[in-house]
Amino acid sequence: MSSESPEAGPSNLAVKQRRAPRGSACLGCKRRKHKCDGGRPVCGPCIRSHRETECEYLDGPRPSRKQVLEDQIARLQERVQQLEEAGGGSSPGAPGDSPVPSPASPSSEGSVPRSQPQRDTRMAELSNAFVRRSSGNQGTPPQTVPDPSPGVVRMIVNAFLAHADQVAFFLHRARFLTMIQMAMQSPSTPSALLAPALTNAVYLWGVRFANTEAMLVYEPVFLSRAVQALKHPLANMSASTIIHTIQANVLLANYHFAMGRMLEGQHHCNAAVALALSCRLYNIRTMQAPQRSGSFHAMDFDLPPPNDAIEEGECIRAFWHVYMLDQMWSFACKTPSRFDAPTGPLVDTPWPMEADDYANGRFPPHIMGSRTVDEFLRGNPQNDRGGASRAALYAKAATLVGRSTVLSMQWSSTAADPEQFAAEFVNLDNLTDRFIHSLAPVETAPDQQTASKLLLVHTLACVASIQLHKSFREGDIPIANKDYAAALNVTAALDAINPAQVSFVNPILAILWTSVSRILIAEMVRLRSLWASTSVQVAHNDLQIVEGEHSRVVAALATITALMSALSPGCPLMAAQASKIEQMVAQAG
Repeated sequence: MSSESPEAGPSNLAVKQRRAPRGSACLGCKRRKHKCDGGRPVCGPCIRSHRETECEYLDGPRPSRKQVLEDQIARLQERVQQLEEAGGGSSPGAPGDSPVPSPASPSSEGSVPRSQPQRDTRMAELSNAFVRRSSGNQGTPPQTVPDPSPGVVRMIVNAFLAHADQVAFFLHRARFLTMIQMAMQSPSTPSALLAPALTNAVYLWGVRFANTEAMLVYEPVFLSRAVQALKHPLANMSASTIIHTIQANVLLANYHFAMGRMLEGQHHCNAAVALALSCRLYNIRTMQAPQRSGSFHAMDFDLPPPNDAIEEGECIRAFWHVYMLDQMWSFACKTPSRFDAPTGPLVDTPWPMEADDYANGRFPPHIMGSRTVDEFLRGNPQNDRGGASRAALYAKAATLVGRSTVLSMQWSSTAADPEQFAAEFVNLDNLTDRFIHSLAPVETAPDQQTASKLLLVHTLACVASIQLHKSFREGDIPIANKDYAAALNVTAALDAINPAQVSFVNPILAILWTSVSRILIAEMVRLRSLWASTSVQVAHNDLQIVEGEHSRVVAALATITALMSALSPGCPLMAAQASKIEQMVAQAG
């Protein structure tokens, strides 16, 4: 079972009936002794038997961007049909099923002149069809559930803000709270302050974080309302509403990922990426000639200049949070990132800062961006504009994971240009090492929330090292066990987290910790094999070293599963991955 892909990307349905060449079947079909058609990233038999999470290939090229996009469309269409059949053909738009207006939500949105070019509607039509069916499958909000009072809404918002950083909330908090309070004071007055999709996505996470029986009754209500609100056409959205819509999609993507609903999570992640590309958020403060996004996405439109530093900061942070979401979950789901070179955009937007930094004048006009990601990967610190903030470290760590995943998939003993691969490998390996060594230890964080965010950065960087070196685990070269050392570094940092004070972490950690656990289990198997093959003539001290290292690995795995189990109540994905690790340990003997 692929521990790194709780639900991999869609497969090419055209190869369902074709059997794969000998030796190229996925591990799931091999284990069940089924005929495999070799579909990438997920084969047909695994899709038909609803075992997408078990479909894994040990080698082979990454599918092309065209294939993946075609597969995503085919998979969405298949999912729409399944949801329609499951729902008996009913639609949320049926009479009597319309949701009650959301509390503290604007009843109308700002608009842009209708003379602007119309957006490409083909993807929107497919997206809306999926939204209609997925929201119908989740159930229409019960009409008997009363809207929460203003006092309860305040509790919901406070519960959300306590963990907002873990689910990629990038807006300026003080301004967001002001908008929420104004909407609560006059909920019946038309306002363009907050997009309804964002309001309900915040409420959704708030009731989830509150985690009480009285609050959780609203969870399906706010989920349905948030999804329904995203059906509004882009042509009627103002600049602030587009940024709010990106934020809503990011929050909903993380919600579905945390719930273990990978298809829905990818849908909202792709929607956020499409908006970020269409608005060319990767070109903010660029020193280059502005790029057009036509080659990256069908839609293309300009946002007006920001009104102040806070709005500009929100646009910058919006881009980087979308970028990080795409990088991390492309790794988790084994699908190509929309920002990968050479087909992705050239990122010029300067590294993100904390939201208050923009409000406090810490982003002066002379700071400009040029090849931000490329310069970082080349190891050019002189071009590292604003790259020391915690938000920038997070973005850099996600970049390392994305790039190491791409490079590891290019590795082959028969590579066309082994010298170029070796040069790129050494450069990225050294860059990752320097980045890890530059990070402050997790235990030095002033509080548990900061510690959990720093832990994510550490873990991403260590997993990047694991991705680079795991292919060399069987080799007899000095770097053969570097992935194991990186895994131990992750588990050592877990001691700084107190589950009694941190009840929720970014859901990507469930995938990252599973990846770490796979390396630890491989080392445990190696040590056991070494122990079994050791002759009686070997010195007793050597046997003690092997036994001691084995005990260290077992303790590290126990630390990971214990923390994951403690965090499981708020994240079903964490529970599922913890169970998966325990099964892998049991299978390893």
